[in-house]
Amino acid sequence: MLPHGVFNLSFEVTSAEPRTYQWHKDGMPLPGFTNLLLTITNPAPADAGRYSLALTTASGSSTSPPVKIPYRTIRIWGLSDLSLEEIPDDLTNAVSVAAGPVNGLAIRSDGTVAVWGRKSSEIWQQFPTNLSGVTAISAGQNHALALLSNGTVRAWGTVYNNLTNVPADLTDAIAVHADVRTSKALRKDGSVVSWAPRVVPGGAAAAGFVSLGTVADLRHAGRVVSSTLYLTDPTGGWSGLVGLSVSPDSSANRVLGLKSDGAVLQRGAAGAASASNGVAVLAGYDFAFVRRADGSVVSLENPPSPAFPIPPDQRGITDLATTGNLIIGLVGTEDVRFVALPPDRTAAVGGETYFHLRATGRMPLTYQWKHAGTNLPAADLPMLGITNVQAHHAGIYSLVVTDATGASSETRGFRLAIQEPGILTGSARRTPSVFEYSLASRPGGAFTIASSSNLVNWIDARVVTNASGQDAVTVFPSVPAGFFRVVPRP
Repeated sequence: MLPHGVFNLSFEVTSAEPRTYQWHKDGMPLPGFTNLLLTITNPAPADAGRYSLALTTASGSSTSPPVKIPYRTIRIWGLSDLSLEEIPDDLTNAVSVAAGPVNGLAIRSDGTVAVWGRKSSEIWQQFPTNLSGVTAISAGQNHALALLSNGTVRAWGTVYNNLTNVPADLTDAIAVHADVRTSKALRKDGSVVSWAPRVVPGGAAAAGFVSLGTVADLRHAGRVVSSTLYLTDPTGGWSGLVGLSVSPDSSANRVLGLKSDGAVLQRGAAGAASASNGVAVLAGYDFAFVRRADGSVVSLENPPSPAFPIPPDQRGITDLATTGNLIIGLVGTEDVRFVALPPDRTAAVGGETYFHLRATGRMPLTYQWKHAGTNLPAADLPMLGITNVQAHHAGIYSLVVTDATGASSETRGFRLAIQEPGILTGSARRTPSVFEYSLASRPGGAFTIASSSNLVNWIDARVVTNASGQDAVTVFPSVPAGFFRVVPRP
């Protein structure tokens, strides 16, 4: 049985005699349930159990064998491994899901993780049973990543290509992404760290592939995706994105983008049906889905692919995950809960920045953004975009989410700091092979980066121009230990 719907159960009766009925649950009679058809409206976890029907006639009475009816908050459809249908009966408090080819993962409301599916897989066999404090998960083909509340990342599964060798200095992650050949994490400073880099077919210059940096707005939104996107033309509106989904099969060329106003961009979806009021997008081998604020799921394929029909009772969905040919949907049943809150932001005057939160709860959910405690007009989606940033945009932002029962919850405040023209901020990080700067300043700002071994004699090493005013990243490969400084140029 599923939440937000009607559950019906009946048995075929062959006796022609007058008869009476009494339904039982777990061996106890259910008061008032005396019809052949058992109907439960808006099922709850307590309604799960073993149901049987007692039939009484003038000739005597008999009771049907008990039927086990689980309560499910997770839906699976598409072309899935049969073992994925074996969802744990006690998984009724999930707040986020991830999909692997033969395994499903879910974060429970207490921060622990459930795994199900094929027990011979490396994701199942090497699952860390002591995993807790998890805020985000992602599954590849044979490995998985879990983001912990302290900013560290746990990885398990195959050791192929070092997919599970998390960098020791990764302690400030805010998002993770696993795919067939790559593990990635997004740091608080907006930089992306990758281990086991994906090999692009045809080499790094293969036609049609662009780097994640081309859609760097995703970093400001607190999301990280595959390092290669199959976009033959990344221009034409593909900016200001707060969400992105790429079909795992790059030859399918299905790419979906989500903007802060709920508009959906697409490439490669057959028929190209339009969609608005989106809060998440999901691209697969032969489907393109949009999840809306009311928990409904719609297809951008027109007509929808017969291999991936959306179940007619699919509603109240708060999360979707896919491997390309199967879909895992999570139905919200818990109190309002925020998943993977973003960090504070710094934006340059004239630049842009985005907040994108995901909440789970009893659908439908309604949203209201606040700035300095005051409601923002027309800010009623879980995404907030601020363009042409000015000084008055600085301050504390928060999001109030209200569920179907009227219960509300408000996030902690997120601070937006404004980088005034001519002022430079940034951070630096060294790994065994590179030294990296991440800079923010006025748009078009130029800087001289100089190095020194004694803080007295400086040698100009590089000039960097920061066209957008945000996330100008420069890397010095294989540099000796020493000192670096950044000097704004006129």
